[in-house]
Amino acid sequence: MSKNEKPNQNQNKNKNKKKNRNTKKTNNNNDVNRVDRILLITDTHGHLSLINELIEKHQCDYVLHAGDFGLYDDVHSPNELEERECFLHLIHDHSVPKEILKNIRNKSITGNELRKLCAEKYPFSDLPDYISGKKRFLKPVYFVPGNHEDCSVFRKIKNGEINIENLFLLDENHSYKVGKHFRVFGLGGNLIEQLLFKTFEERAPLNSGKYTMGFDEIGHLINLSDSLREQDPQEKNLNRIFISHVSPGLEPLMRYCAHYLKVNFAISGHMEHRCIETWTEFSTSEPKGSTYKPSTEVCERIKKLVPEKGLTKKMIHGIDKAFKIFDEWPIQRICPFFNTNFINLPDAIDGHAVLISGPKGISFETYTSPRKFPRILRVKPPKKKNNNKSQNTEQNKNKKQN
Repeated sequence: MSKNEKPNQNQNKNKNKKKNRNTKKTNNNNDVNRVDRILLITDTHGHLSLINELIEKHQCDYVLHAGDFGLYDDVHSPNELEERECFLHLIHDHSVPKEILKNIRNKSITGNELRKLCAEKYPFSDLPDYISGKKRFLKPVYFVPGNHEDCSVFRKIKNGEINIENLFLLDENHSYKVGKHFRVFGLGGNLIEQLLFKTFEERAPLNSGKYTMGFDEIGHLINLSDSLREQDPQEKNLNRIFISHVSPGLEPLMRYCAHYLKVNFAISGHMEHRCIETWTEFSTSEPKGSTYKPSTEVCERIKKLVPEKGLTKKMIHGIDKAFKIFDEWPIQRICPFFNTNFINLPDAIDGHAVLISGPKGISFETYTSPRKFPRILRVKPPKKKNNNKSQNTEQNKNKKQN
């Protein structure tokens, strides 16, 4: 072998090494070395362009969103929602000038004037651009609704009347396999015990910007989880994620739900803390032997709220199943103190996280942000050329020539 051939072989080896490095980051489902990067974010409040910015910044493949997404439109939201929703939107919008904010706070600006500001100058959300197709999410976004959404828009998305490219709702009827290693479940909205047994229409009234979950939805979600395990034996090999808007650290019912579903990660938002908080039951609770059971106090309190009348057959079926969280607790071991990792995210204005999974395991990155949202910018339609003006100028030129 000549001396001149050796450098060529070395160059080929280096090229192969580079190829191998690149293949580790590819997102081909058949690739054993696949690495998935998942953006964890919450409470964007209509600033949806931030999602694409962070996807590009962190080279993410998927997005999990824990609510207060920004489900608003241009017509119903500013004109039909309760006036208080307009008020709350404007006082939390950092692009509103201080003088206007002062007038809004002291109620000098109210009624139609307040609604006009939301409709024309400071829109609730740039979601209408994604509905129309002017904008699109760069990667699949899986989300639960928050407690602040236009229930009219949310109901249309849930019913399939509105479809947005790369946007997927997580609820009691929809779960998704995300990447190669995760199965994701979710329940959104606020959790108010007095409203747990109301119908969906009562918990998501059309003129309201507030949505609350129902107890029957928990039962339907458990049924969905059970059916997935029965249909596909490979489900047991997936890491499970449960997303809720309300933190399991605040609401025991969400914590019990996460444990019953045997999830590895429970992700939430809503709390408006300035940093990302992570914990396990082991770090916050005292182990109770080999069995972990829900609080009997919570169980009895919720059972007293069940009405005797007004429940549909579907609701009753879901409620009966949901009570198994208390009555037939399936976890007869100490594992929930170690296996479920709780992650509570701050508002997107304050920070976000990235979950990374691959053949070498799972890692977790956290990021804090400067507390300032950019202004919501909508795509403006191109200006139409005024043919009358051009005709008039030509006529004037002809007159001058004559």
